Amino acid sequence: MKRHMRTVHAARKDFKCPECGKAFGQAGTMKTHMRTVHAARKDFKCPECGKAFGEAGNMKRHMRTVHAARKDFKCPECGKAFGQASHMKTHMRTVHAENAPN
Repeated sequence: MKRHMRTVHAARKDFKCPECGKAFGQAGTMKTHMRTVHAARKDFKCPECGKAFGEAGNMKRHMRTVHAARKDFKCPECGKAFGQASHMKTHMRTVHAENAPN
């Protein structure tokens, strides 16, 4: 905890990223930042929008958080799409009560 407080929340942050100016308390932390944020090689491209990432994990997180999950279940009444059949059935029961499946 003391090390964390000293390095992450230190008053002195002498290591500045040459790309964006963000300051760090340790050189290693700045190097990790440069590798993951400002990577020269960004080999992992999002198939949805084309945004490039230096690490596969960052691209996967982007896919999970930015692009909605697949929505393969469409309401036959209004066309609204859902990721799970049960959600579509609940929608049909509450919105289209007369035509809802059991």
